[in-house]
Amino acid sequence: MNPGERLSLIQSIYAKLLEPGWEWQMVDAAFSEFGAPEINVADPASRTLRRIRSLTDENLSALGAYLNPDSADPSAAVRSSEEGPWQPDHFRLFVSHTYAHKDLAVRVTGVNAQRAH
Repeated sequence: MNPGERLSLIQSIYAKLLEPGWEWQMVDAAFSEFGAPEINVADPASRTLRRIRSLTDENLSALGAYLNPDSADPSAAVRSSEEGPWQPDHFRLFVSHTYAHKDLAVRVTGVNAQRAH
């Protein structure tokens, strides 16, 4: 897996685990099952990102496949979602935000809330 593919998969997994319905205890349990070492960081979001990044390529792909069961190739789901609302010959804008500020990011970008991560 090249660094760009790895980063896209990390981003996809991180966004998926921050979705409502994932309790922090279950996120930590998932990491344990997929071979991520324990990381002693108090902030759950920081701990989540660090544990994702600690995974081997093989375990990162396996976790991606688990979280995206409809996709035979989890990196393919990431690649297709990267196209997002962008159109050829148009300006592209990426807005980074915390989950708490998702609504603001949606309003600023005009991206459909269903597609925003």
